[in-house]
Amino acid sequence: MRCKRLSLIFACAIFTTPLSITPLSASNYYEHFSNLPKEDKVMWSNVAGVALISTWGITTWDYGSQSPHMEGDAWFGKNDKHGGMDKLGHFYTNFTLSHGLSYLYQSWGYETQRATLLGSLSA
Repeated sequence: MRCKRLSLIFACAIFTTPLSITPLSASNYYEHFSNLPKEDKVMWSNVAGVALISTWGITTWDYGSQSPHMEGDAWFGKNDKHGGMDKLGHFYTNFTLSHGLSYLYQSWGYETQRATLLGSLSA
């Protein structure tokens, strides 16, 4: 497990390292990101989201500790491990992320319909 965490930290460091040799200040990062085309902003925000969720999952939910498998799910049954609350949590998180991201994409210049589509696909 420790090796997975170190490899994840290394991968994040590679993806977040600027291509230029000189380090950028926080205001320079903001200025650089603000000047990107809106398509690049969407791509980089999705890369950051995947990195954040993967890091969280590896460190707190033991991603990779089991191989993928399918088994019966009780959904909201009495014998379900979490009573279905995990499913409601996924639904609510997806709902709020899709709305938040669509507003963000609109602020970057996307039209409402396109921003809504990208927000729901990004969430």
